Amino acid sequence: MKHLCGADITLRDSDLQQFVNSKTNRPISFRVEVRQHEGVDLTVIQIDKAQQRPIFLAKNFGRLKNNVVYIRRGSSTDEATPDEIADMGKDKDISYQKEEKVELFWKIFRVFLSDLEQKVNYLKYSTTNCIYDSTIAEHRLPIAQANNLLKQASEIDLGFEFHTQLTKLADEIQVMDEYMNWGAEKLNKFPSNFHYKKESLYELVSKMKQQYLK
Repeated sequence: MKHLCGADITLRDSDLQQFVNSKTNRPISFRVEVRQHEGVDLTVIQIDKAQQRPIFLAKNFGRLKNNVVYIRRGSSTDEATPDEIADMGKDKDISYQKEEKVELFWKIFRVFLSDLEQKVNYLKYSTTNCIYDSTIAEHRLPIAQANNLLKQASEIDLGFEFHTQLTKLADEIQVMDEYMNWGAEKLNKFPSNFHYKKESLYELVSKMKQQYLK
């Protein structure tokens, strides 16, 4: 089993971005993060799948030649053939399709989160653990839309952090929706932790609004 010794000096994202993208024919989309694993610091470089290709060096660097496209063949590095380079151009269409889907997702998400914020504000400031109020029916939470957005986010790969937050948001909406169903059916007081749950949902919506609706 290999042993992870960790990094004595961690790479800064901005430094590596400048170094790499000053040597290639077009910018490469990637990010650098420092993560801890088994008590040691590891530098993780994440390269986005959607890239405009082909990518090659503008000038010679070490043993790598300029204007040559390199690819991996198994465990070794090799020069790409003309046919392989031509196939890379097809990835541009895929990239553009993803960009359109991502742009559409954020438009829908902004409307969704703004609408959700209004409904959550109503629950926070206009309801207590009192008897169910019929006006609450006008502020039912959009659970179906939340689940649909979660599915879309998985398909277009918007990142682990956002997917985790959106999953938590959908789960909390589901719980609140069940509480509201319970109140409507019983025409009685909400469950004892209703107040805690609506506060938790309010804080999560506020946090996501601050992060993603700038």
